[in-house]
Amino acid sequence: MSQNINLYDSAFRIRRDWLSAKVAAVGVTVVVLTIAVSASVLSWQLGELGRQVRLGDEQSQSQQTAVQESARQMAAARPDGRLLSDLSAAQGALEQRRSALQLLNGGGLGSTTGYSPTLEAFARQSLTGLWLTGVTLNHRDMAIRGRALDPELVPTYLLRLNHEPALQGRSFRALEIQRPVEAAKPSAGTPALTTAAATPAVPQPMTYVEFALASAEGIAAPGGPGEDKR
Repeated sequence: MSQNINLYDSAFRIRRDWLSAKVAAVGVTVVVLTIAVSASVLSWQLGELGRQVRLGDEQSQSQQTAVQESARQMAAARPDGRLLSDLSAAQGALEQRRSALQLLNGGGLGSTTGYSPTLEAFARQSLTGLWLTGVTLNHRDMAIRGRALDPELVPTYLLRLNHEPALQGRSFRALEIQRPVEAAKPSAGTPALTTAAATPAVPQPMTYVEFALASAEGIAAPGGPGEDKR
């Protein structure tokens, strides 16, 4: 007994899933679009990065130019060496004056009033027939030397000096008064004699006396005998 098989039966036909094909097509399309969008975004980012790099290069070049210009201006504005030397000398002199002023304010030199009051006292107590030939002054001691036509003028002069406030408070060691002598000179009309027959010249007293007032420290004023400093 034979049997026939119908191969054209619809059950044996190849079926196609059109829905899956559409999904695959949509998926492919989405992937393509995603890739395209990503490429566009990447291209934009690369362009933006390139623009920032160019902007950074321009700023760097500008800053470099500004630095070079500043260096050139600083080199052109370099101070003169002579001016720096003068400024240094002026600062040194100012420091010396400040040091001297501090020394005076601190009493490092003793008296800070100077000798003007003392000299003014001597000027006020000038006495006719008496003159000074030497004066020594410092902040503690005083010594004087002079000459007078009359010995009585010396104590009078010293008493007047003692009344001056600028001269008070000083102590002295000794007062010397002496009359200097001078060798007699032969007259112009006397013939010259030989050395053996010559008569020794007799010393002649001077018409004034010399006085010297030494300080308590033993300091003497200049202008001793033989030094006329009128």
